[in-house]
Amino acid sequence: MRFLFTLLFVLSLGYINAQVTFHGSISRLNKISFTEMGGVTYDQNENLDFPEFSIYQSLVSYYRPIRMAIDIGLSYKKHRITLGQMKDGVSSEYKVRHMSYDPFLNSTKPNSISGSSRSDENRAYLNYEYILFGKDKKTNFFISTSIGLCYRAGPKGIGNVGTLSSSGNLNNTGAKITVTSAGYTADAKYIWNFGAGLGTDLYYKKHYFFTLFANFNYSNNYLGFDINTVTISDNNISKSYEFEMLSLRKGIYFGISRRFQFYPWKPIKPKWEKFKTEGIKL
Repeated sequence: MRFLFTLLFVLSLGYINAQVTFHGSISRLNKISFTEMGGVTYDQNENLDFPEFSIYQSLVSYYRPIRMAIDIGLSYKKHRITLGQMKDGVSSEYKVRHMSYDPFLNSTKPNSISGSSRSDENRAYLNYEYILFGKDKKTNFFISTSIGLCYRAGPKGIGNVGTLSSSGNLNNTGAKITVTSAGYTADAKYIWNFGAGLGTDLYYKKHYFFTLFANFNYSNNYLGFDINTVTISDNNISKSYEFEMLSLRKGIYFGISRRFQFYPWKPIKPKWEKFKTEGIKL
């Protein structure tokens, strides 16, 4: 982290007399998480069928709540370098379908047990953005690249962070199905990932409003994983199936941010009085 601050400082000295501006920004992001099945017992698949049940483990899931990031950086002509920190997270979802016995109707019917797992993490990043086209103080489009250090709370090593269970009757002979979902920290506590994306700065009458962006960050490693266990019990005989889901440190982010320039100082609010006088034509 000290190296990144030093890099920004050196770059600023090199361009301090060449139209360099310094800024900060606040971003709100939505995220789509990616997971994959671990272990060698089952091939990776979104749906697995067994005699008593089938299990669907989503390889893509929408993470809630909305994430937040803050950063600082410098701009020089078509180039921007930013250093930031974001509250990140990963998620996974599963659904177990089975036949369920209803004692009131004395019959079986389709049923399901579903659940999801969410884990908060953090990401420190260094971004480089290059403006593809767009005149000064006009709406533009840019591409970005990113390197990030992802890290989680807690010590290094594998440890249980929570377990949830649900159960139901399979038939009128006492056969039961129990689904247990347990979350674990991975052996690693820090992971590097890399990203690329697109964005646009929106202007009206030379006044900057906000930035829209979409990024994809990639790493084939993970800081946590889940083990979903399905147990079938019948006449004191039970059989268990385990499904490991790895929460990879890759995802797609969609967000909106507001950049504010603090050197040279520039007011955040546009001159609304001018808008009122001239009128806004759509």
